[in-house]
Amino acid sequence: MRICLKTASLGLLLALAPLPPASAQLALPTGDVNRGRSFALQACSVCHVVAPEQLVLRRIARQPSFSAIANAEGMNGMKLQAILTTPHPIMPNLILTPEEAANVIAYIMSLRGR
Repeated sequence: MRICLKTASLGLLLALAPLPPASAQLALPTGDVNRGRSFALQACSVCHVVAPEQLVLRRIARQPSFSAIANAEGMNGMKLQAILTTPHPIMPNLILTPEEAANVIAYIMSLRGR
């Protein structure tokens, strides 16, 4: 069996080539905090306190505030992405575009430390 030296060299080179870090492979799109806030006030404020200054009481359910979600231990963009794209029994089946999801995630994460 003959192995072409060029093919073997290329295969070895590709095998040894560094991969991008896992964070780059799983990077979420960057969202717009202000658009995320506006969207969340319209779509999420029925169940969640979206903004700290929100005066309207939640009408349907007592769910965690966006600030509490942002400050939950281990919370990050990937977890929020999973939350927003996984159906929950008590959460309406919202279908967000990737841009809307990125914006809402950016807004929620902007509340960390508040």
